[in-house]
Amino acid sequence: MVNLVSILTVMTSLINIIIPLETFINEFEMLISESAMHVYIEKKVGKSLILKRIDQKEDFMLKAGERFSAAYITSVEFQEDKDQSIYDDDFCVHAIEVLGGRSTPDELENLSLRVISKTPDKNTKLFMRKLQQHLKKSDRYGVGVGSGGLYSKTFYNREQIVGKTLWFDFERKSSPLIIDTH
Repeated sequence: MVNLVSILTVMTSLINIIIPLETFINEFEMLISESAMHVYIEKKVGKSLILKRIDQKEDFMLKAGERFSAAYITSVEFQEDKDQSIYDDDFCVHAIEVLGGRSTPDELENLSLRVISKTPDKNTKLFMRKLQQHLKKSDRYGVGVGSGGLYSKTFYNREQIVGKTLWFDFERKSSPLIIDTH
C-alpha cells in the first residue's frame, strides 16, 4: 500500500513554460501577490550582476549595455545587507530560480522555474503547486512540446507561441521546438 503522506508531500521542483518572462509576471501577478512572494531580476551590466526588485512593469526595462541574466521569486524579501546571495544555504530555501523567457518578434524561449533548495520552505512549495495546478486547468495553456515526448511536461501559452520559432534555450539553438498536436 502506498503511503498517502509521501504522495501529498511530493512537490513540483521544476516547471517549464514557453512564455516571455514579462508576460508570465503580468499574468501571474495575482498569484504572486496572494502568495506573498517577491520578484527580482538579475541584470548583467558590463561584468557586474545587479539584483533589482520588481515592483512595477518599468523595472523590467533594460538600459543600453544591460542584459537579463535571471529572475527569482522568493517567499521572503532578499536584503542585500543581510543576505549575501540568493544561493546561500540560509536563503535558498525561500527561492525559485527563473531562467529564460526571452523573446523577439519572431522567437520565444522556454521559461524555467526551479526550486533551488532540496528543502524549501512551505510558501515556496505552495506557490509552485498552485502555479502548476493553474497551468494544468487553464485553457490558455497546452502541454507537450517537442517530438518523441522529450518535453512532454512542458507547458506553453497558446497565444504567445503563435507565429514564433520556439527554443528551449536561446544560447543553444540547435533545432526549434515543435508543439505536439496529438
